[in-house]
Amino acid sequence: MLRVTLYSGATREVFEFEDDERVTFGRSPNNRVILNANYVSRHHGEFVCEDGGWFVQDHRSKMGMTLIRGPE
Repeated sequence: MLRVTLYSGATREVFEFEDDERVTFGRSPNNRVILNANYVSRHHGEFVCEDGGWFVQDHRSKMGMTLIRGPE
């Protein structure tokens, strides 16, 4: 299972996804996780589960990405 936690000021939003899902993220409303920030591309990237592990793929975004792996 993949858990993605988004923080925006005092707001926290948690998404959970099963291991057989592809999880796209970006500003566009057709993404699974929508990120409302000017520095995020419309189709910024996706999380993909392969061989029991999760990987992140950048979809050639202009600003790149930073992942923080935490205890949550």
